[in-house]
Amino acid sequence: MLPATFIPLAEETGLILPICRWALAAAVGFLARFQKASTRSPLDASRLVMSLNVTRHQIDDGETMQMLDRIADEYGIAPEQVKFEFAEDALVNDHVRTRSWISDLKQRRIKLSIDDFGTGDLSLGYLHQFDVDELKIDRSFVIEMLTKPRSMQIIRAIIGLAHGLGLNTVAKGIEKPEQAMLLREAGCDYGQGHYFGTPLAESEILARLRADTLSIPF
Repeated sequence: MLPATFIPLAEETGLILPICRWALAAAVGFLARFQKASTRSPLDASRLVMSLNVTRHQIDDGETMQMLDRIADEYGIAPEQVKFEFAEDALVNDHVRTRSWISDLKQRRIKLSIDDFGTGDLSLGYLHQFDVDELKIDRSFVIEMLTKPRSMQIIRAIIGLAHGLGLNTVAKGIEKPEQAMLLREAGCDYGQGHYFGTPLAESEILARLRADTLSIPF
C-alpha cells in the first residue's frame, strides 16, 4: 500500500503519531544492527546514516524528542547518524514553530534534509531561515533531465544554490548511467535510485555489510 493511501487514513484516525514513533524506533534498531554487522572499523561504521521521513504531526510531539535523547544509550547510535527528511510543505506551515523544532533537533545533532526540493511551496525567502544540511532534488527533474534541457538547468541551479549555502545535494530517481554521469559532472554530492540497487531485505543488507559490498561510489 502506497503512502498516499495509508497516510491520509492514519491522519484521519489519529494513528499517524503512533506510526511515526514506531517507524523511528524500528529505523534506529535497524541502524544499530547494520552498524554491528559492518566489517569496517567502529569509526567508519559510525558513518552509516539512517534517513527517515517526518511529518508535520511530529513537530509538537515530545515523545519523539525523548526517543531521540535515548538513542545513544539504548541503541549505541550517535544522533548525527539519524537524518530527518522534511517535505517543503511541512516547513512552510507555521514556519515559526517549525523553525523552533528544527533548532531543537540541531541541538541534538540530528541531520536535516528538505525532500523533493523544487516541487513544493517553499520560497527562497524561507530557505535561509531553516538550519538544514541537505537538499534532495526531486526525481521528476532527474527523470526528464536527458530529454528536457530545462530540467537539467533546474538541477544545476539547485546544486549551485545548495553549495552556495553550504548544503549537500542528493539526486533522487537515478535509473540510468547517463543520469549519474551528468549529475556527477554538475557537482551533485550523492545519488539515489534503482541505478545503484533496488530495495533490499534486512538479511541481504547485513550480508553485504559483512562483505563490505554495500556502498556504491557515486
